[in-house]
Amino acid sequence: MMEFLNTATDNEMAVLGCLAALGGSLGVMLLSGTIFGRPQRKATDAGRRSAHLRGEAGRTVVGRGTVDQEAA
Repeated sequence: MMEFLNTATDNEMAVLGCLAALGGSLGVMLLSGTIFGRPQRKATDAGRRSAHLRGEAGRTVVGRGTVDQEAA
């Protein structure tokens, strides 16, 4: 291994550096996910949250424009 590092070109060293950075960041993400991970939510919360993300309103919205359209 040391022989490869001593005879490696600049491009090979750059690839090894990128792989080391990717591996290190993956390790930090896994570690932080373990420490600061959110607890599991109930299924009802997940359903409400997914409906909210789809843009569905949780209640009926009646505005002035709706009343005017119904009168016409």
